Amino acid sequence: SDQVKYSTKEGTNPAPELEIVAGGSLPPETLQILQPNGGEVWTAGSQQTVTWSSGGNISSVKIEFSADGGASWSTVINSTGNDGSYTMLASGAGTNNALVRISDAADGLPVATSDAPFSVQVPLGTMDIVINTDDEYELFVNGVLIGSDNQWNVAQSYTVDLVSGKNVIAVHGINGGGSAGLIIEVRIDGDLVLQTDSGWLMNLSEASGWTAAGFDDSGWANATDVGQYGIAPWNSNIANFPSSSTAHWIWSGNSTDLNTYFRGSFSVGPPQITSFSPTSALVGSEVIITGSNFGPAGGSSGQGTVRIMLLGDSITKGLNGSTDNAGYRNDLAQLLDSEGISYDFIGTLSNGSGFDNDHEGHNGFWADEILAEIDSYLNANPADMVLFHIGTNDISSDQSNASTIDEIGQNLDQIKQFDTNIVTILASIVPRKDSKDGTTSNLNGLISDLVNQRQAAGDNVFYAPINETFKSNSNWANDYYPSTDNVHPNDNGYAVMAGVWFDAIRSVLGSASSIAVAFNGTPATGVVVDSDSQVRATVPVGVTTGKITVTNPYGGTQSAADFTVLSSTVTALELFDRSDKTPWPAGSAQTVRWKSLGEVAEVDLDYSADGGETWQTLAEGYPNSGKYVFKVPVSRSERLSIRVSDSQNKRVQSILDVRTSRVGETAPDALPNLDEMRRAIFGKTGTNMKLIKRTDFDGSGGVDVVDFVNRLDLNDDDLRNLSAAAQLRDKSVQNTDLRLVLPGLKLNGGKRAQIPIQLEGEAEIRGFQLRLTFDGSRIRFDRSELPDRNEFGMTIEAELAENSLTLIGYLEKENSAVLIRDQLLSLPAELLGDFDDATVQLTDVLLVSKSRTPLTDIEIENTTATPGIPTEFALFQNYPNPFNPSTQINFNLPKKSMVTIRIYNLRGELVHTLVEKEVEPGKHKIVWNGKNQNGIPVASGVYFYRIKAGQWHDSRTMTMLK
Repeated sequence: SDQVKYSTKEGTNPAPELEIVAGGSLPPETLQILQPNGGEVWTAGSQQTVTWSSGGNISSVKIEFSADGGASWSTVINSTGNDGSYTMLASGAGTNNALVRISDAADGLPVATSDAPFSVQVPLGTMDIVINTDDEYELFVNGVLIGSDNQWNVAQSYTVDLVSGKNVIAVHGINGGGSAGLIIEVRIDGDLVLQTDSGWLMNLSEASGWTAAGFDDSGWANATDVGQYGIAPWNSNIANFPSSSTAHWIWSGNSTDLNTYFRGSFSVGPPQITSFSPTSALVGSEVIITGSNFGPAGGSSGQGTVRIMLLGDSITKGLNGSTDNAGYRNDLAQLLDSEGISYDFIGTLSNGSGFDNDHEGHNGFWADEILAEIDSYLNANPADMVLFHIGTNDISSDQSNASTIDEIGQNLDQIKQFDTNIVTILASIVPRKDSKDGTTSNLNGLISDLVNQRQAAGDNVFYAPINETFKSNSNWANDYYPSTDNVHPNDNGYAVMAGVWFDAIRSVLGSASSIAVAFNGTPATGVVVDSDSQVRATVPVGVTTGKITVTNPYGGTQSAADFTVLSSTVTALELFDRSDKTPWPAGSAQTVRWKSLGEVAEVDLDYSADGGETWQTLAEGYPNSGKYVFKVPVSRSERLSIRVSDSQNKRVQSILDVRTSRVGETAPDALPNLDEMRRAIFGKTGTNMKLIKRTDFDGSGGVDVVDFVNRLDLNDDDLRNLSAAAQLRDKSVQNTDLRLVLPGLKLNGGKRAQIPIQLEGEAEIRGFQLRLTFDGSRIRFDRSELPDRNEFGMTIEAELAENSLTLIGYLEKENSAVLIRDQLLSLPAELLGDFDDATVQLTDVLLVSKSRTPLTDIEIENTTATPGIPTEFALFQNYPNPFNPSTQINFNLPKKSMVTIRIYNLRGELVHTLVEKEVEPGKHKIVWNGKNQNGIPVASGVYFYRIKAGQWHDSRTMTMLK
């Protein structure tokens, strides 16, 4: 009745050996690996646990490891007890094709192997993680459980090894009453590399391998963004979490989800080269290298130069800054110089001296005006980085923040469309000392949100907390602003701005500063990181054909192919022309820039003040860095020639002519410079008739814009040969079809208005001059808000007096003109009260032709500029107030409306109905005679007047005194 079974063990005996088992069946010997079994990520040098299950009579097992998918095996341990678990040291080499094998230690059978390969990654340093959830979490890093906690108001910190390639931060969020809120910052050596935002992925169910790299998360959804750290209900009350963090709280978006799984990731590791172009070139040529792990966009290292565009309004220009009237720009230049960062401020404007003063700071510009010109700015000066501060004038003009932030976003779109590699640092705008600071704070919140949204979308947009830094000083209004200006900082405030910009630039460039490029072992110059996948470098002097090497802190890589250095005796130097033709003041510090091609190791620099007849040395044997700063010499000439030449071959040279202006009194026989002419045009020369006579080239009896553009184009000898201006008078152009018209005020909302000046007919114009007269008690112009260019690219200069405004406009380019057939320019103004008319008149009009001669017989239409149809509903304070016996109430209607205006006493009782009818759009006034509905005078006291127009309504109080 007993069962008899047998099993064979091959190799021990040619004939089967029978094993008799009585009274039952013999279980088979089996082994199965549970972990690692495919997809896991081990860190080299760490302790890892191998687990398995077994059946039958196996007392001990042998464990082996393969780093090459089973092609070869190394013994971990020859024999260990079959208890289902063993802790081993992970291999010291990195691999993505690792396997574990377990067998019976006695005779090698049976054998179990991992079902699929797993990874062993070499640590590249550590990352620091700070995390908090509401309520509970489990934190996994690269597939390994790191920690857990359930304190909703206390953050925890962890230091974890980095691995080469993709690093995955995975969190299981648990909330007893709804979906877990999660916030995380990840830093490497203090630099932020990852933080929670809407770019993180989430899922409501756990999936195998979700905590590690290699997991397919394409079906996961984006997390829902709650808001930046500090938002309610948590506010800033999370202990141990960085108070200045820009990380965002995220969740599933549904309060009924009790378990949520989140994934975020970033990559580190040695750079990889996939290609480079061109594959052969001369020394001094730029080579573009593509690959991966190059670092964030905009970075630079070595002698690479970052082209930085300073973009914005008059705050960028530097209004109120006493040091060269350059605001933060000269302070920022000093900070960058002290750090050894190679930079080039770029732009179509320049003011200030002693530093690189190019910029795009435009007086009075709104965000949409920048938007209209941004393409032209970038086409003229392609940028690596843009520092953008905008919105102050939009707020001053009462434009809605919704419109302003939309226009700022469109500017970011235009910059990205021009070049996706441009880094834009968008700043919160400076605070204001007036009643509009609350609106400024609201706009800054939208700016911060916009930056976070663009970063989540992968755009190269970063944030500069200028407003926050100002307000960290409780006495900011007195320390950082002059007493006479509510929006433009003083020197101290501009220095603070420079510091914030500097920190932001360093943060962007910091992780890229360790990128190095070499050509066949020779370090490259001009290294600029455009993106994580592209870096540019200049072929250095003395290099030979060979591999290109790119190195970062995690290692280096060589190109598969050689880069061929072309041998040629051809060398070249080219000085960069200046986009701005403003004269260099004598004694000021200026920057000369050039580019070179071929073997030019050192250069000589010199200058000539006599048209090249004689030369004075500036520097000899100067390193070919492409940049030299020198002090402009004092000279009788207003033209200076700069020459750069190859120290070893003087025939290789480039010469650039620049205009200069003298310091101090002008020599009696010298012609005035442009600054002196400006003063004469604006009436600041007093009775200096000698100056006026020498400057009145058109013989008009005074200095005007005709003389100015001739001074721009002609040298001293040509101007002297005009023979008392007879040539200019004789060449004047008659234009009987031209009219210059001021059609009226255009209200922007509230008290803000625009004054358009239009040209009826058409003409090619090089410049213009005009004078506006007005009642200064009714209209106010702010010098800082006046445009410094019109839509045709003319430079606008202005002199503002109590009741007049003198303007000149001109094209700086020689022998140029623009065809104008409509609006010449538009001027922002403020109405100082509520008036039926605010008279503005045109006088002293001059138009200059392309040939620099005056256009004559211009008809002027002097009109009374009355406010047009308002763009907003408005109810104004009655006048007089207090009153006896009557008072006037003014209101604005942007459209035809059914209007009621009623008077109420303090008990809410109706006193009188002043208006109850349909009213046309416009500015209106109504007089209340101080009587009730029955014609009886009311008693002294406080009364309410309330207006309703369609769906709009408003009310104010007034006081009757007898």
